[in-house]
Amino acid sequence: MSTTASPSGPRRLVHVRTGTFRKAYHPNPACPSLNGKPETYSGQEAITEAQAQRLGLTECGNCPPAPAQPAETEFATAPLYEIAYDYRANARPFTVSVAGPGRHDGEPPALFVVEAHKTEEAWAKVLAWYMVEHETVDAIVVAGESFQGVPAGRAWFWLDLRPEYVRREALDDLADQAAELIGAFEEETGPLLGEEGEPLPQEQSTYETALGDAAFSAWPLVLELAGNDGRD
Repeated sequence: MSTTASPSGPRRLVHVRTGTFRKAYHPNPACPSLNGKPETYSGQEAITEAQAQRLGLTECGNCPPAPAQPAETEFATAPLYEIAYDYRANARPFTVSVAGPGRHDGEPPALFVVEAHKTEEAWAKVLAWYMVEHETVDAIVVAGESFQGVPAGRAWFWLDLRPEYVRREALDDLADQAAELIGAFEEETGPLLGEEGEPLPQEQSTYETALGDAAFSAWPLVLELAGNDGRD
């Protein structure tokens, strides 16, 4: 079973210096040869090994081996979860149990409810929210305590994430509408601008009228945006 941090071969990700002061690519981003020499170091980026070789770079011979994480070793040849495919066209509630870093100290898992079309989608939604909210990747779904539906019949404490995802969907819709308004405004006013991007003198009045119309059309979006700030 492999214990490397990335797959071998031309598709594995390697790390290179940005700019012209580079001769090698590095499998380990912590290699001293990669980020040393601060007078010439301006940052680094990840590219595939094949791309690095096309740039004429050779593999660093001084890179310390990147230590494998437990999950990489355990699940290198097996899926992290076994989830039955249960997709339905209509979204339905799921309860997802997540154990975070507190499990090391005996803290019980936390329960979350989301709407989803299938179990895997529900788990992904909750894990993504949990990891970002708590700034950690040390979180797992407790499959034996996760199920379709909402907790009932027991005095469980659970967090309902459904309003949060409804809010995010509304914000996505607002962003789409705003992009459409900007596109229409730019298409209408493009012929009114000079080479410097400023309205032509003879078109100044027409441009200001178009700008006022666009601002009027955008105001309802501003009001909706203010109402979707996530605060009660």
